[in-house]
Amino acid sequence: MNTTVRVLSVNAWIAVIFEFFLIPGGGVLLVLSMSFLAIYYILFGFAYFNKLDFKQMVNPDTYDTLPQTKVFAGVGLGIAFGVVCTGILFKLQFWPGGDVHLRTGLILLTMFLIFNVYKYFKTKSKYNREISLRVLLFTALGFVIFSISSLSLVKTQFRNHPQYIQAYELHEEDPTDPILIENLDLEYHRATLTKEDFENYLKYLELEAAKKTAFSFLDYPISKGRAGNIKVGTSIRDYEKQLKSLKKRETDAYQFGYDGGGVAQVYFYKDEPVFALIPALETDSILAIIVMNENFQTVSSVRVGMKVQEVSSLYPNVKVQINELMEWEEIYDQKNDFQLVFKTTDEDRIGVYAEYKEGSAPINLTSKLEWIMIR
Repeated sequence: MNTTVRVLSVNAWIAVIFEFFLIPGGGVLLVLSMSFLAIYYILFGFAYFNKLDFKQMVNPDTYDTLPQTKVFAGVGLGIAFGVVCTGILFKLQFWPGGDVHLRTGLILLTMFLIFNVYKYFKTKSKYNREISLRVLLFTALGFVIFSISSLSLVKTQFRNHPQYIQAYELHEEDPTDPILIENLDLEYHRATLTKEDFENYLKYLELEAAKKTAFSFLDYPISKGRAGNIKVGTSIRDYEKQLKSLKKRETDAYQFGYDGGGVAQVYFYKDEPVFALIPALETDSILAIIVMNENFQTVSSVRVGMKVQEVSSLYPNVKVQINELMEWEEIYDQKNDFQLVFKTTDEDRIGVYAEYKEGSAPINLTSKLEWIMIR
């Protein structure tokens, strides 16, 4: 039992030295050694503090001669030592809860120390003297670590890395700020990695940032009254967080065939227009969704950029109408309430019209679909 504790304790001290000199593997060694030491104390403290070897520990006859008070004292001491080991580990790793564990363990150890000192002066027992010395040394170590602030530990451990110390001080002032958390993590890697590994880490962060800002067109299938979960009649505000990866610009809603002086919110991904949300005048309620990118597909398999010939194959016997306000041409999907807009002029009309109000079968099949209007 003594040998096991000595080995684990030596490993723990080696890990502390590695950690404070930022030697690779120090953190892992510290976690393993202190965790095993804490578990060992908690599980086998009753045997360790009563100097029982493994054979004695598993032999039921041992406990016929060993006073129950010593067994219970060993269990309590094991738990107290284990809690202090956990607190030291958490404190040195800068994990939340280190001081709480240390405070709890030290209170328990102080109570055991007072009791054992009292028993020693009363009985002069060698057992109480040895236990008192062990508890005193461990309590002193725990109090020293407890009394050192986390900032002092950081300044010692990262003495050659002032950028990390500065980042830690800022983080201490506002622990919940996500920007300060990211900066602290960045400076930690700068301090602990080699130059080459840190450059690779920066590349990894760039890739992760690109994933976060990427826009998935597959998440926005076009169906009646909606693009993905964006629905006509709902508030634009409801989707601000969802669409934060896109750039937003305001433009006149008249460009999309809506007069009356309203505005349209046009969203861009990699400088290409994705879609526009048109609110009802002087409100935030979505009146129409304008799909402007060929990467979207409707439930009827229509895509922006398709030629009239391709669209016609999806809508047999379709008729083309002229928008009297804007003078471009449109095909109406009655089932899904889509307006398919072709920004043609008199020079490249799709149909032939006796009057604007009459529809026409498609004649010019080369014009391309400009956008899809969801109403």
